[in-house]
Amino acid sequence: MTPTLDSGPDELEIGLAEIESREAGDRIIRGGAFRASGYLFSTGATAVAFALLLRHLGVVQFGRFSTVIALVTIASGLSDLGLQVIAQRRFAAAADHPARRKLVADVVGIRLAFAPLAVALCTAFALVAGYNSTMVIGTAVAGLGAMVVVLSASYAIPLAMHLRYFALTFVDVARQLVIVAGIVLLVVAGAGLGPFFVVYLAAGFVLLALTVLVVGRSYAVLPRLRFSEWRPILVETAPLALSLAINVLYLKVLIVMASLLVSGEQVGLFATASRVTEVLVGLPTFMIGVAFPLLAHAGKHDEERLAYALQRIVEVTLLVAVGFVVVLVVAAEPIIQIFGGSGYAAAVPVLRIQALALLGASLSQAWIQGVVAVHAQRALVLVNAVALVSVVALGAILIPTLEAQGAAIAAACGEAIMAATMLRALVRARPALRPNFAFAWRVILAGGLALLPLLLPVSPAVQGVLTAAVFGAAALVLRAVPLEVFQAFMPARSSSEPA
Repeated sequence: MTPTLDSGPDELEIGLAEIESREAGDRIIRGGAFRASGYLFSTGATAVAFALLLRHLGVVQFGRFSTVIALVTIASGLSDLGLQVIAQRRFAAAADHPARRKLVADVVGIRLAFAPLAVALCTAFALVAGYNSTMVIGTAVAGLGAMVVVLSASYAIPLAMHLRYFALTFVDVARQLVIVAGIVLLVVAGAGLGPFFVVYLAAGFVLLALTVLVVGRSYAVLPRLRFSEWRPILVETAPLALSLAINVLYLKVLIVMASLLVSGEQVGLFATASRVTEVLVGLPTFMIGVAFPLLAHAGKHDEERLAYALQRIVEVTLLVAVGFVVVLVVAAEPIIQIFGGSGYAAAVPVLRIQALALLGASLSQAWIQGVVAVHAQRALVLVNAVALVSVVALGAILIPTLEAQGAAIAAACGEAIMAATMLRALVRARPALRPNFAFAWRVILAGGLALLPLLLPVSPAVQGVLTAAVFGAAALVLRAVPLEVFQAFMPARSSSEPA
């Protein structure tokens, strides 16, 4: 039985007990698939909206739009403070329903105190950097929307911990559809750059209202503004908060650097390629994220189960990432043509380079879940610092000379460095969690076979479709897809099989 959050404490205890059951693994796989389906649906709608936006704004204006969104993403990351994963871990360990309710209220209060400071900081940077008034005001407006999204995430903690994937997907898709509808309406109306940032503010409030409605009265709490109660949470969160603050700078620093070092057109080209890869890296991130409740519990009680789950997550993550890379490399030209039209043709080589960043970015997302699950988040400060220094150094060297392509090279190298250092941190914390890469040859071979359509005398669009088909077929034939993925969707399983 799936509990509702209007249920009593006893039913809520049963909901958390589901994480310990052998069926939890199957539920998480199915939940991941459902979340991925919702993500793909909203991504498809967003792709249509952004195709209109790219054509409407043009290369230079889209570069300015993307610069503001990069600053807003930084503000959002600084507002999060690493609280989401720490709060989920504390939620799983809480003694009873009142303790969990108080935890949610504390998290809402902490974010309400710190999020405005993050938005103000990024807005001040836009002003000092000399951005025009539309970009400065846009940073403040869209930043406020990001702050509301972060508050919504606080109320969504119980949904994730009770494996309520339909509810989580519903509110996420609703927010994206508000953004899509707003962009389409503004494009049709012929709006300038500024109003597009208001869309993100409206979408944030819609998300907050829906999240509180779905959670129900059991967790629809007012914020607790008591520093004495926050202190234990902040102490535990501090290392992760610092590492995530560095990480969010690392993720967006290249587009900010580009806005200061090269022309607006080059910023627009890099932003276009980055937008495509950001959308795609979100899919494995969504799929991985649903597994964290199980990982958090296993990290404390069952290392063998944790190692088993992380291994399968890495296998699926690498498979999905390689599939995306080969498709982007082969079909970069028609993808850019669909998104932006002929005016963005120079973004094609940038996208082919940027595609390689998906490998490191996806694996980093898998391994960071394990690092946090085993309470080794202090190591994340060094991991993210190494990645940030690397990408800033590479960007400073490559962007002035190679412009947009240089930024893409820096991004791909930075993600590889991040993944390698994240894996090292995980293995140092728990040697038993070292992944077994014996499976990787199957994925690599499938990726190599998927490039064969490049030899055919057909259009790049047809080559891209064939590449996706060949990769999927090769992955199945070579058994690169973990068996558990198939078993999770079977009507029944033997209770002797591991979850």
